[in-house]
Amino acid sequence: MLDADVGARPADRYQGREFSVPDGSTEFDGRTTVRRLDAPRALELEAHGRPLGTARIAFDIRPWGDKTLVILDEYPLRGLGGSLHNTVLDTIAQIRHRSMLRRLAEVVEGMPQDTG
Repeated sequence: MLDADVGARPADRYQGREFSVPDGSTEFDGRTTVRRLDAPRALELEAHGRPLGTARIAFDIRPWGDKTLVILDEYPLRGLGGSLHNTVLDTIAQIRHRSMLRRLAEVVEGMPQDTG
């Protein structure tokens, strides 16, 4: 969730948000920084997650008939995640992305409709 000051410069508005991701018996802590925001079409984040390093996470949001298509792309940049990047990890990421997009759809579809 981003809560930015409207009058601030983009670099000041989105410096970083802390996060924790439980993974079985361990938990990964990190921070995200918005690298690109073209609302409502695109959002690109850089996630700094210990101990895995950094990753680029991009959301491409497109009209799709009377629906919306969200394309999610994630790519490791630096650290252990980048060093170990392979097809197996890409497959695991795709499974995680499907789950994340399903939860996002549930949240968005539960929001009041804008009848504008």
